[in-house]
Amino acid sequence: MKESEAAESLRALAEWLDEHRSDWLHTVERWMLRSLPIPREVLLEVWPDSDWRDCLENFVVAPVDAQGKFDFENTGLLRDVESKRGFGVVDLDGETQWHESAAVMVPHPILIADLSGGNSIRSD
Repeated sequence: MKESEAAESLRALAEWLDEHRSDWLHTVERWMLRSLPIPREVLLEVWPDSDWRDCLENFVVAPVDAQGKFDFENTGLLRDVESKRGFGVVDLDGETQWHESAAVMVPHPILIADLSGGNSIRSD
């Protein structure tokens, strides 16, 4: 059975899935390292895929408006993405907030200030 064509096809599929998961991880890492805005439409497309969601869920995100301005006052952990409600995040108080912004950014960790203080993102 190990040498059958079906077994070879399954091994090839498993390798392909591993490569794509690695590609997804690198894409999310690039978004974070460059603090790039991620359009809501992109997240709506990838969110149903459990591998993408595993890469993105619980990232610290900040809403981005249509002009590309980051809203550092409303950062939180990304928990959900819906077409009608927007981005669901859990804020520092543990409350779920929904933001209907055009995009979110995943700030580079160096931009995240001391979470025990008042600001959660450095603006300098």
